[in-house]
Amino acid sequence: FVVLNGDILFSVDLASVLRRHQKSGADATMVLMEMPKNQSYASVDLDSAGWVRQIAGRGPHPPGVGLTAWHFTGVHVISSRIFEFIKDGSPEDINRDAYPRMMAAGFSIKGDVVQGYWSDLGTPSRYLATLGDASEGLIDAAPFDGHFTSGNPQATYVSPDASVHPSARLGHRVYLGPGVIVAENVQMENAAALEGTRIEKGEILSGVIAWGKHRIPASS
Repeated sequence: FVVLNGDILFSVDLASVLRRHQKSGADATMVLMEMPKNQSYASVDLDSAGWVRQIAGRGPHPPGVGLTAWHFTGVHVISSRIFEFIKDGSPEDINRDAYPRMMAAGFSIKGDVVQGYWSDLGTPSRYLATLGDASEGLIDAAPFDGHFTSGNPQATYVSPDASVHPSARLGHRVYLGPGVIVAENVQMENAAALEGTRIEKGEILSGVIAWGKHRIPASS
């Protein structure tokens, strides 16, 4: 079965991942990418044949020469054998608890290194950054059924049913979702307004996500 983290935007080709998993004979496959720039994540370390040997510094194989560090995307293909290594009655982390037990018991975990757009939406700053990428056309539209506009020179995304007053000033990396209303003399830069939000007259928003009556700083 396939497991995907719920807070990611990822243009992964699952059919190809499944084919490679089945061909490898692995008990589990972790989908990996190069480490995102300017972000801090624990690594998944592979040997030269692409087998997982360390996860976040844990596992039966000591870290050493010949291992390469990769970023885990939050997508796995997993055998039902994993349930043999999950303890009942207490919180478990599959990467830090269950997988190391599985490897210690001699089961194999493959690393599948892919390319594509990936973003962790789990914090306000990362969520806003992803909307900024969408507004700037940096997200490949094809895997998302054309939902995003590719190559937007204005670096602004305005939903077709959003309303923007002519006096409003929309700067770089601004995202306006469905049904958004932007009143007169509004200034927005590196900001997003989510569906149904009204930006009131004279508001100045920078580094902020607006949702209904809420104004959420990206730094929060």
